[in-house]
Formats: sequence, structure tokens, C-alpha cells
Amino acid sequence: MPLGGPNPLSLRVRVEYTLGASGAGGNRWTVAVIAYWLTLEQPETEQELMAFHWHPRVAGVGFPHLHPGRLFVADPALTGIHVPTGLIALEDVISFAITELGVRPRRADWTRILERTRAATAAPPA
Repeated sequence: MPLGGPNPLSLRVRVEYTLGASGAGGNRWTVAVIAYWLTLEQPETEQELMAFHWHPRVAGVGFPHLHPGRLFVADPALTGIHVPTGLIALEDVISFAITELGVRPRRADWTRILERTRAATAAPPA
């Protein structure tokens, strides 16, 4: 998804989740995120600026982590490292892009929208 602002950026999102029935009669559902890949990149080259990953089923890197892009590391071999992070919400990546990278929000009430969606999202299982 292209993002507006002085620096051209795109956001690529892949989220895996589970659905479960909750409540009597299965009228209500819960959603739990079980893995994610959230990537900020340069749209014309698809070169990663940074990527936030959490894929607990991958042996050795099941912890939440950051891949720094080539703009942040002098040695290109370091772009494949796994810098530990806590769990990162999509809303946090969007907020970071707006407040730190100069992405132009599409709505004036973007902080309220992100707070609302964050509150509605179930926390990932421990």
C-alpha cells in the first residue's frame, strides 16, 4: 500500500490469525494474531527500510524481531539479522510511519482511529 508524504514509502502487511467461537451459540467470535510480517519499503525498488516480524513457528527466530534495512546498516550482510523487539501492532507501525518518517495521514483523526482499532484487536497468545 503506497503511503503519502515527502519520502515515498509503501507498507506491506501479512498477518496470520485464528478465529474462534466465543459465547453461547457461537454468535461471537474472537480473533488472535499468531504471526505477522510488517514491512516498510521504498515502492519503486521494493527495498526494505525495515521489517517487523513475529513467526513463532520458525525455529530459532520465533521471537518478535526487527530486520534493519540497508539504509540503517553499513554492511549489507547485517540486513538479515534479527533484532529482538516486543510484539509490534500494525497500529504502531502506522503511527511510527506518520510521526517519524513523515508519512501524510489520510485522515485528521488518525490517532483516534488507531486507538480504536488497537483496543478492538485481541492480544496475541503468549
